[in-house]
Amino acid sequence: IFSILLKSGILEPSIFSELICNLLEAPWNLWFRKSSARLPLRKETRLASAIHRGGLCILAQPSQPNLFQNIILLDTPIFSPLKRSAIRWLRRLGILEWFSPSRRVRRRRNTFASRDQAQEYFAAKPLFKDFPKSSLELYIEEGLSPAQNGFQLRIPREREAEIYDSIPDRLPETIYAGRGVLIYSQKMEVLKHLDLQWWKKSFLGFKQIGFPGGHLFPLEAPEKLGNLIQSILIDLTEEHAEKSEKPLFEVT
Repeated sequence: IFSILLKSGILEPSIFSELICNLLEAPWNLWFRKSSARLPLRKETRLASAIHRGGLCILAQPSQPNLFQNIILLDTPIFSPLKRSAIRWLRRLGILEWFSPSRRVRRRRNTFASRDQAQEYFAAKPLFKDFPKSSLELYIEEGLSPAQNGFQLRIPREREAEIYDSIPDRLPETIYAGRGVLIYSQKMEVLKHLDLQWWKKSFLGFKQIGFPGGHLFPLEAPEKLGNLIQSILIDLTEEHAEKSEKPLFEVT
């Protein structure tokens, strides 16, 4: 998603140091352990991280408590204790897949004869009905890689399903000290009223902003979202400048 936003010129990478967390590359905790170990950061470095769907960055806080100065979460599925308890029991019973998108993901078509065929396939799916044409075209361009008989999904469907199945049912206490902004879908397809109420009471350092659209709003309205993220970063920078002479983000 952020590859598309940056490639489209909607997000300007030079105004802040960014860490793009691609949750589809590996299970959450494994990805962070591998990736954070390679980050050449000085002790005083602060990052602003923006992430969709997974709560990896905020879950990483216990092992790297000073890594993120601010986190922008996009409809991330960090649920209320009641819902996480249900997830835990479904996992123990071995039936979590029945209530998770992973079951549908594992049946998703994986190969295509051409990019045009892939675009027709995804355009016909209800999940993509609100995508503008430019988003769908870039989604196809970024999401497919050449294969022996055409193209295949760049991220294997099995790995994406594994991400859904590894959704956390327990949270470390230290994450509640995090700071940032939660941008949630106003359609509430993932985070419901109960979850948002729990967020408001538990994450005192987070602001909440409702965004029109479904869970995939970053691709439904990328320009509007890009402008919102930039305005958030500018506000954070100006707010910090009033309190300290040191820059909030390291520009790279």
